[in-house]
Amino acid sequence: MKDMLDNGTVVNGKMIETPKSFQVACNVMTQIIAQIASNQYGGQSIDISCLGKYLRRSFDKNLSTAIETLGDVDLAEK
Repeated sequence: MKDMLDNGTVVNGKMIETPKSFQVACNVMTQIIAQIASNQYGGQSIDISCLGKYLRRSFDKNLSTAIETLGDVDLAEK
C-alpha cells in the first residue's frame, strides 16, 4: 500500500498520482482495497501507518491556512 501511495498506481486503467492530502490518500486506499476485494474471497487487512505522512501534510496545510486567516500562531494552534 505504501508503495502504491508514494509512487502512484493504476486503478481501472487510470493512473492515480501520489496523493497530496489525507482525504485523497484515504480515497485512493479505498479504491485499491475495493479492487483487491473484488478479485478474492475472504477478508482484507491493511496497515494504515502509511497514511501518517498524508495526515501531516493536511495538518500543516490547514494550520498554515488558520495562521493566515487568524493572523495569530498561538490562536491557530489551539
